[in-house]
Amino acid sequence: MEEYTNDEKNILLAEISYYKKLVDEYVSLNSELNEYYVRPIDMSLWKRILIFFVSYVLIVNIFRIFGLILIVILFYLFFIWPSQNVRGKLKKNMSRIDEIHIKLKNIENKINPELIPDNYINQYALSKLESYLVNKRADTLKEALNLFEQEKRHDEQMNELSIIHQIQESTNRKASEAVTLGWINLFKR
Repeated sequence: MEEYTNDEKNILLAEISYYKKLVDEYVSLNSELNEYYVRPIDMSLWKRILIFFVSYVLIVNIFRIFGLILIVILFYLFFIWPSQNVRGKLKKNMSRIDEIHIKLKNIENKINPELIPDNYINQYALSKLESYLVNKRADTLKEALNLFEQEKRHDEQMNELSIIHQIQESTNRKASEAVTLGWINLFKR
């Protein structure tokens, strides 16, 4: 088994640390960028239509005189204002948005790892690889990657088992309910 010297391991850890910082910065900028596109009323169109319709029915029946005015206000609040709010935020912060896009492009251009495969350039994988090396669970990048993939497969299998367990519990509950209904029907006769 090939082991890295301390210098090689330090170079690998330095690369991991460098890309962790880049990825963290990228995620942070991306989150900030997404905040400019969030609507103040974060509901799907169908939910807004449903709420508007229910409000319309209630308002028209309760407030016959002021109902039309309230309906116009609700329509504005649910359908027009959210889009205007987003457009206003975008217009107001366009220079910052352009700056973020430039920074994101620069970060994307900087991501060109020498040792780490591109598939592992994300927060979770880099943190795990770093912890394997620091905690001496792995001595080489190959060992760390294999350990990462093994744990990833294990987690996927555990999730699948959890889903199967939930299905079994649901099936058992339904079977129990069916037995109970059977007994109730038996006593009714």
